[in-house]
Amino acid sequence: MCIASSTKSKELQMHYGAREDRITIAFLTVDVDYFRFEREKYHSHKLLFIGSLIERKGIDLLLKALSLVKKDYTLTIVGDGEEKSRLVDYVEQNGMKELVEFVPFKQKEELREIYNTHDIFVLPTREDCFGLVINEAMAASMPVISSCYADGAYDLVKDGENGYIVNPYESVEFANTIEKLIENDELVEKMGKASHETISKFSFDRTSEAIGEAINRALDK
Repeated sequence: MCIASSTKSKELQMHYGAREDRITIAFLTVDVDYFRFEREKYHSHKLLFIGSLIERKGIDLLLKALSLVKKDYTLTIVGDGEEKSRLVDYVEQNGMKELVEFVPFKQKEELREIYNTHDIFVLPTREDCFGLVINEAMAASMPVISSCYADGAYDLVKDGENGYIVNPYESVEFANTIEKLIENDELVEKMGKASHETISKFSFDRTSEAIGEAINRALDK
């Protein structure tokens, strides 16, 4: 038996020779109950990114797309990393200083409040084996705009239902997707509620059950 953490990791295991009928998916997840929050009102223009400020996370691709956005928005970037000074310079040089706020790394206890005071989560990563921040954001009733290079997005984000999956290198498409949400409060609310409902399938209990099933099958129980 093999245990895959996502549909994409299952596909990779099959590529290396695993039999499809011998693979169980136990989705990678976090304590979604801790981040779970059902909000009453959305403002639609408050964007959020949480993660390491490194090239792989693609924050520069997000900023490039936002430079094309003509609608009102604010972006909060939470985290630290080697790319921070370069990102700050880009923001200042492109007249985005009043729109983009950099917040240092925060512990889990502080992150819950940050999720709950923003409306749209964006993950522009160049490469991510899953993208657990998507789980957290969905638990906080947020629509998610995720990079197509986050493997977990294909299980978590239903394109057009609770968010969108985009190619972060396609700046115009990326910008248009952001604008589609920030100019439509009703759509943000609808997608946020869909995220909140969907994330219950990605609990620790569901994951542990899947792992237990795989072990029992391996032991022929």
